[in-house]
Amino acid sequence: MDEKENNQSTSPGSSRNSSSGGYSSCSTPEEVDVVAFTPRPEPVNEDDQKRYFCQRCLNHAEEHPRKGHKPFCQYANCECADCHMVEERRRLNNMLSLRRLDPNHAASRSTTGKKIRDPKCALCSAHGNKQPLRGHKKAQCPFLKCGCHLCGLVENRRTLMARQIKLRRDQQKQRKAQLSAAAAALATTTNIATKSLILEQSNSEVEQGFTDLSEQLITPDHNVKVEEPVRVPPLLPVFPKPQVMEPRPPVPIIFQPTAILPTAPMFISPMDNIDLRLISLNYHHMMNPVPFQFTPMLPYTPTLPFLSAP
Repeated sequence: MDEKENNQSTSPGSSRNSSSGGYSSCSTPEEVDVVAFTPRPEPVNEDDQKRYFCQRCLNHAEEHPRKGHKPFCQYANCECADCHMVEERRRLNNMLSLRRLDPNHAASRSTTGKKIRDPKCALCSAHGNKQPLRGHKKAQCPFLKCGCHLCGLVENRRTLMARQIKLRRDQQKQRKAQLSAAAAALATTTNIATKSLILEQSNSEVEQGFTDLSEQLITPDHNVKVEEPVRVPPLLPVFPKPQVMEPRPPVPIIFQPTAILPTAPMFISPMDNIDLRLISLNYHHMMNPVPFQFTPMLPYTPTLPFLSAP
């Protein structure tokens, strides 16, 4: 009994050894924490995943997710050319599918949940030969010139897929053109609206300025001194009177006879010096502002008899 207890106490897998220090050399690999050393799977973004839509709805410019949409598809019984092409492709895929006959197909799927794309040659798969498409040239395919029913279905499906891909690309181009046209129209409308708004704001500012100016003119501020400009009358031209400018004939000065002088009138020559201060004021009507113009009387003959004596 003592030996058994000693053997049990000294066994490599005992709790004492495990508590004293680490795992022994005979420990099983199940004791290693594999989960701790396994990298955590990265989260998959929904934008990175490929989204599948109903093919019939895509033919009519509508997008609906394909998953769970078949019972509610409004174009399920559509008989147009595009929808007929979709139905024909589905029928060919069902006829060429050999997955139900392959027992290892379910076991060959990945257990990680992520689908791994591994395409096979369609002609070889139709004859039960799973030949990977990578490195499998079309010219080297052993069933390239096979004229069996299955190879005919494969060729028909290829033709339908090519037509359908072309249809999808045309739809995508048309959709992009419509979006660009709508964006251009929206930008044009936005520019016109912006310009009209700016014009309205400028008009409102001008109207507000005129309103303020009219209010200032109607109700002037009495505290502000308004300086009126100095008004200078215009200089009118001065025209002389025609009576002043008109020349008058000379009027001779005749002295009345006195007791000393003879009775005959005497004409005074303009050459003699005459003192106008001696002239009486009664002769003011005989004065003319125009200078005196006397016509000389030549030859000079005195009228006094005593002056003419030798």
